[in-house]
Amino acid sequence: MNLPIERASADVELVAGCLSRTPGAWEELVERFGRLVYGVIYAALRRAQVRADTDRVEELFDSVFVALFDRDQRRLRQWSGRCSLASWVRLVAASVVVDQLRRHRLDAARARVSSPEALDAVPHDTPSALDLLVRAGRLEELRRALQTLSDSDRELLLRLVVDEVPPERLARELGVRTGTLYTRKTRALQRLREALARMLRGGAG
Repeated sequence: MNLPIERASADVELVAGCLSRTPGAWEELVERFGRLVYGVIYAALRRAQVRADTDRVEELFDSVFVALFDRDQRRLRQWSGRCSLASWVRLVAASVVVDQLRRHRLDAARARVSSPEALDAVPHDTPSALDLLVRAGRLEELRRALQTLSDSDRELLLRLVVDEVPPERLARELGVRTGTLYTRKTRALQRLREALARMLRGGAG
C-alpha cells in the first residue's frame, strides 16, 4: 500500500523546509522523529550490550541529526519519497549509531591490545542482508534494494531488524501467528537478497 497522502505531503513539506533552511523546520524534524531516534539508539545499545548512560545516549542522538544535516544535508537529500520519512530517518539513525559503536569498540580494543576477535563489528546472530548493509552504512544500496520490495515487506524488515521489535509482539500487532510472521520475514529477506544480487550483476538501477 502507498503512503497516506497527508503523511507523504507532510514529509515532503518538512524535508523541503529543512533543505531551504526555513525557520523552525529543523526543530520540527527533531521533534517529530526524536522518539524514533531514541528507540533506535536504545535498541542498538542493547544489542551491543553497552550501558545506556545519559551522556552516551545524548551523544549518539546528536550524531544522528548532525549526520542528517552534515555535508549540505546530503543524507536528508537522499530521501526519495519511496518510503516514509520516518523509515528513512530510522535507517540513517541505525547506520550512524552502529558506526559510532563500532568505532568506540575498535578504539577500546586497540587500547587493550586485544585479540583480533575483539575488533569485530557490533555482533548480531545470523545477520540478514538488511542488517549487514545497515551495519556497513551502505544506505544507497539498501535504499535501492528496499525500493524493489512491496511496502509491507519493506516495513516488516525495518520493524524487525532496525527497530528490533520482538516477532511475537509484531505478530500480535499485525494480527497474525508468529509462525506466519517468520515465514513472511524469510520470504522478504529472500526477495531482498535477490534484489541485491541483481544490483551486483548490474541488473537494477
